[in-house]
Amino acid sequence: LKIYRSQGHEGSTPSLGTMIKAIFVDCGGTLFFVNGNNEPLLDFIRRHQNKYRFCIISDTTLDLEPSLHFFKIRDLFELVLTSGTTGFSKDKPEIYQLALNILKIKSEDVFFIDDHEEFLSVAKTLGIQTILYTTPETLARDLKTMTGE
Repeated sequence: LKIYRSQGHEGSTPSLGTMIKAIFVDCGGTLFFVNGNNEPLLDFIRRHQNKYRFCIISDTTLDLEPSLHFFKIRDLFELVLTSGTTGFSKDKPEIYQLALNILKIKSEDVFFIDDHEEFLSVAKTLGIQTILYTTPETLARDLKTMTGE
């Protein structure tokens, strides 16, 4: 089991205006695309560093750390969990439960953004709120609804 935490976030308690304390984000197809990064989502994450704790949960077997550092976005995420580094896939609840345990937060205080309904369904079984990513425009609307901003 290989877990990456950002040193800058350890022990931090963000100032929260809503019950949402953390946002879990899928990587491939949500945060990154074949033709580049999801800049609207990254802008949201950058603007809300002091309000929410951000975590990547990905089904990749690759180590994402080099790519996150290359794009200079690693520090935006307190935690990065992948199927390859944890041994848990996103079609089972263990990877989400691991993130909750490491961050010491309750499932109802989190929402998860992913582009695959099957993974969102698994997260929902733990009580995690979800957003199905389809387009940047619908994500912006959904984030506004979920965060109350």
